[in-house]
Amino acid sequence: MGALVGACSTPPSLMETPALLRGQGTANFDKVPSAHQNDRVEIFYATDRASTTSEDGLEYTGQRGRNLVLGIAKVEIGQGLLSWPSLVRESLAEARTAALPMKVVSREEVGTLKESIFFLDPAFAREENEAEEAAFASRMNARLETSRSQDVYVFVSPFKHSFDDSAVVAAEFFHFMGRDGAFMVYSWPSERSNLSYFQATENAYFTVRSLRELIRFLADRTDAREIHLMTYSAGARVLSYALHGLRLQSDALDEVTVREKFRIGQVICTGPDLDSDVFRNQYQDGTADLADQITIYTTGKDRALRTARFVFGGERLGSTQAKSLRAATIDHLRKEEQTNFVIVSNTERIDKDNSHGYYR
Repeated sequence: MGALVGACSTPPSLMETPALLRGQGTANFDKVPSAHQNDRVEIFYATDRASTTSEDGLEYTGQRGRNLVLGIAKVEIGQGLLSWPSLVRESLAEARTAALPMKVVSREEVGTLKESIFFLDPAFAREENEAEEAAFASRMNARLETSRSQDVYVFVSPFKHSFDDSAVVAAEFFHFMGRDGAFMVYSWPSERSNLSYFQATENAYFTVRSLRELIRFLADRTDAREIHLMTYSAGARVLSYALHGLRLQSDALDEVTVREKFRIGQVICTGPDLDSDVFRNQYQDGTADLADQITIYTTGKDRALRTARFVFGGERLGSTQAKSLRAATIDHLRKEEQTNFVIVSNTERIDKDNSHGYYR
């Protein structure tokens, strides 16, 4: 249900070096454009959280905002003490000399996604809407133009993440990917308290439409070669329902055409806190038609999802085990080679963080 959340006074540190990158020289960092060879990671964001202003500038709360705001944030690694060569060295080290604290140092709003505004709200007719959307798309396209892959990656935040928590996760993912393409965090309203779980459940459904329209916007207005979507825990409800809605709205299009329209590549759900029967129904409606690949990471050891099952009564998708899949289902997955279940129950240190926080 939650990860990365500790005392508010303790900044999170850069995740451990991914095993794939250890001992690989300068690995993914060789081709980072010179303009981005520094200790600040630039990510795009979309959020329908309420905003406030403090001594530190613009901030986002855990409460709902009225519309989906588009912006750009910068996340600092190492408190301004590291040169680029030092950051690369520490990023690839199996054992670091010290922790690398991470902090959001700026949040810049570029505009509002028009389709997130209620059509009877006077703001829907603002002349500035088109210009703001164009400005945001232009800045993302400029980033893609200098990238090798020209792909857009979207991390949909989970329950109990603040805006900054999710921005940090997005920044560290992007950093280890060699800062290639454009990375975006989709941060929906959620408080940091376990007691807000039911409120977050309602907020997850509230935000589905905005994510759906954001995916449509990225497909229509950016030069992305492919759009990859990833999430964790209860963020899977938001992402799964958004994709389901897109497929239903595009029901007249066949599988090939709908995939060409939205250009969705990889969809990755880690420990998804989503009712398995709901996912099955969405799958039957053709949700999987939208993506090149869907990968679901699961373990029956996940104690957070056991609690969610107790609360809601339905088996959680992130607790799926091989023995719980029918033979016909396994046969189908093998033949179509598009939807993958990765069962991580026997992996190293899976018992940490209630066997739920393994996604990073």
